[in-house]
Amino acid sequence: MYVYLVIFVVSVITVFSCIPFGKTKEIKKSYIDFSDNWYSNNEQVNLSEIYKYDKVIKKLPQLEHDTQLYLIVKSININIYLEDKLIYECVDYNRKMFGKTPGTYFIKVNISKEDSNKNIVLDIDNIYNDESGRIKEIYIGDASEIVIDFAADNIWGTIIAAMITFIGAALIIVFIPLKIRRRIGLKMIYLGFFALAIGTFMFTDAKLVQLMQTNGYFYHFISEISMLLIVIPLMLFVDRAYEKTSNRICVQILCFISTIDFIVRYGLYLLNIQDFHESLRLTHFTYIICIIYILYICIKSFIDGTTKEKKHTIGFIIFSLFAFLDILLIYYGTMVETSFFTRIGVLAFLCLEGVQFALEYIKQYRNQKKIEFLNKLAYHDGLTELLNRTSFIEDIEKFKDVNTGLIAVMDINNLKYINDKFGHNEGDQLIINVSSTINDFLNSLGRCYRIGGDEFVFISLQENIEKKFKQISNKIKKDLKKYKNSNGYETSVAIGYSVINDENNIEIAFKKADENMYEDKQKMKKKK
Repeated sequence: MYVYLVIFVVSVITVFSCIPFGKTKEIKKSYIDFSDNWYSNNEQVNLSEIYKYDKVIKKLPQLEHDTQLYLIVKSININIYLEDKLIYECVDYNRKMFGKTPGTYFIKVNISKEDSNKNIVLDIDNIYNDESGRIKEIYIGDASEIVIDFAADNIWGTIIAAMITFIGAALIIVFIPLKIRRRIGLKMIYLGFFALAIGTFMFTDAKLVQLMQTNGYFYHFISEISMLLIVIPLMLFVDRAYEKTSNRICVQILCFISTIDFIVRYGLYLLNIQDFHESLRLTHFTYIICIIYILYICIKSFIDGTTKEKKHTIGFIIFSLFAFLDILLIYYGTMVETSFFTRIGVLAFLCLEGVQFALEYIKQYRNQKKIEFLNKLAYHDGLTELLNRTSFIEDIEKFKDVNTGLIAVMDINNLKYINDKFGHNEGDQLIINVSSTINDFLNSLGRCYRIGGDEFVFISLQENIEKKFKQISNKIKKDLKKYKNSNGYETSVAIGYSVINDENNIEIAFKKADENMYEDKQKMKKKK
């Protein structure tokens, strides 16, 4: 919760530090602002209300050298004349495919020094016949420097959008192995698709990419399609994140409304009845309904939700409020980018959810490790990590119908004497050393068990294993004989085995192997 509060405070500070309270854009001396004092029929025109006019005019200043006219335009088509000469014509890439305008786009026109004091005429086609059409900024000067300044002002917004897109793709990729291992639920992939869709929308909506590729129609098309794909994964994520407070029927209804929104808007677009801009209000209406539902769930979670749901709520409140603010700015603001606050809200939301996923994964990982540890305790010996007596009894039952293989019994010599003479710690170390040797030699051939204090069993179901086992058992004895403790005693084990076949099932073979082990122990005592 401390981490959540820190991220929340940082997000709020970031937002308020980015708001230009009363500040104006500082224009470099290499280019001048040409946005003021345009006229139509001798009436001064406000460019933010350019949708009211068909033509506006302004006289060029005295130019010292050849230069460029640079415009940032939104939702209108423009032809530009120098006196009566057409110097820029609106390009129609393919209105049926890409829409009637490219949204917000850039125009660059070369102006000669000889054109000083001539009239520039903007012939305006407000194709949507609404208030969305406007000219945001007009400059005269070196277009490359204007572009550099624009890029500097928008680079962080573009980087944030790219980060969100990357996070979405990463969540989708990481989800696959985690889901296979059952370490995470479907929440992650729903959040991943949401982040990928909204990140793509904001990245293409960040006009910086158009400076590298001037086909604004293409990016506007991708932006609008991505916008239509945001709601469904978000609502599915809400349903999973708020299992106690969310209403699944309401979520399904909202997903259905979003689907209808997509079908209607895309259908109108393909039939060339309305492009995406003209039907945008339908999507905004869907967004507002979803935001209201999310805010309702957030409030409800604070009242009777779980602690986990309350953690989700902080991120949702940030994201929802910022997204709602951007919707208002689309209709009443003058910003070039239309997802400025949403980017900050989404990034904060994803950071909070990332913390949540990390905590959830750590919890799941710890629980899994506990289960694995308990399972290991149930079937493995705590001292030697070999399979224990429980595993041996279950395997004897499992292999009772097997008619090929071998079973061997091994017993450490003189363990009681060593415990009495040098202490149980020394005896435990002896058991560990012997078990390690047995496991190193035999683990690749079968299964090794510790079934008592100083007694071990080896089971192999391989055919024709007897000859190989004889050789290995001799190597085990020789290897242990080389080991001498600092206290001076030698390590040795008695080994007995029996072959498993049609006449000797595994239970009979075990008894014979145990008898053979005692015979081997007696022989070793006589030699000693």
